[in-house]
Amino acid sequence: NIVRNALEPQWEARFEAISYGFRPKRSTHDAIRSIFNRINGGTKKKWIFEGDFQGCFDHLNPEWILKQTSYFPGRKLLKRWLKMGYMEQSFFAETQEGTPQGGIISPLLANIALHGMEETLGITYKTNYKANDSYIMNPACKFTLIRYADDFVVLTETKEQALSVYMRLRPYLKDRGLELSPEKTKVTHIEEGFEFLGFLIRQYQTEQGNKLFIKPSKGSRQKAKKKIGDTLRVMRGQPIGEIIRVLNPIIRSE
Repeated sequence: NIVRNALEPQWEARFEAISYGFRPKRSTHDAIRSIFNRINGGTKKKWIFEGDFQGCFDHLNPEWILKQTSYFPGRKLLKRWLKMGYMEQSFFAETQEGTPQGGIISPLLANIALHGMEETLGITYKTNYKANDSYIMNPACKFTLIRYADDFVVLTETKEQALSVYMRLRPYLKDRGLELSPEKTKVTHIEEGFEFLGFLIRQYQTEQGNKLFIKPSKGSRQKAKKKIGDTLRVMRGQPIGEIIRVLNPIIRSE
């Protein structure tokens, strides 16, 4: 916890504005709102590259993390922690790659390792700001990125640009010891729709013009129903107020 408290403030000042996962005062809803604002704001970027890192926490290159934190005074402690190994069914296994899951600092280290995707894609911003303090992207940029932990989408104007994203990301992936999941990585048009963080996002043509609709995906609805049912069974006989308190985050997808 001490190491995290020392690392987090300086990295929060450096992290990309489009990174929403495992960060203070940011949530999945913020990431979805960001997509809505960009697509609904009249952008020409209608092609979507959907990306998902395969076994992100398991395969992150610890040497890359140590390189990114080379200035940190507690680097030796961090190195020991990254390579401390784990116990499974009375057997000790050394950590050859990835970050130990379940640790309080693991999400922060993952974000540190994944930082830099915008730079790889050539995304830049103007130095001035909008009234709401958000960055203004350079109009010449071909790509718009939104990332939540190991899930991300890249918006582009053409299918060819979307298809080029993987090749552009190859140096980024190699440095971090990562690969993209073949099953979850694909290119789609906004009118076909795509799923991101449990939401279905799709644009329709109407008499009033293009309308963007965002709703919970079928899979996330089924998962929520099951979780609500399981919670009600476990909490049977509990005070109503306590049941509502537990159910509210599930209903709000928090």
